[in-house]
Amino acid sequence: MKTKIFLYVAIFALAAAACNDDKDTTGPKITLLQPENEAAFARGGELLIEFRLDDPSGINAYKIDIHYAGEGHEHAHSQALSITPAHEDGEEEEHEEPWEFLEAYTDQKGKTSAHVEKTLTIPDDIHGGEYHLGILATDTEGNESQVYIDIDIEE
Repeated sequence: MKTKIFLYVAIFALAAAACNDDKDTTGPKITLLQPENEAAFARGGELLIEFRLDDPSGINAYKIDIHYAGEGHEHAHSQALSITPAHEDGEEEEHEEPWEFLEAYTDQKGKTSAHVEKTLTIPDDIHGGEYHLGILATDTEGNESQVYIDIDIEE
């Protein structure tokens, strides 16, 4: 009798475990609050980045990615461009490189919801133009998500 009860309990436990497919398969929800898409910023100025992260299994890490958009660029880092306009007298100006910023953070690890604010100083010696600003996040299950917008760094 004990063997039958044990067998029924074991079968029930296995069936319940097999039916429990509630594994998290989606990345964290990213809500970018600031800046707005296509916002303009001055070289040497500050850039406030504010966003929310939400994930029921917990946040693992997030990254902030800023890179030059270039023509036809679709979220792969651009190669370092050298902008070398010539003066009327034939002398070249100093090179202005596109800005590339990629930083990973784990300060919200384990939280299911987080409000993040980061203030970056935009270098004053970079090439102006259109840039992509992205927030990339992973949860504790390894799921990823990302949000990208365009920002403009004034010439």
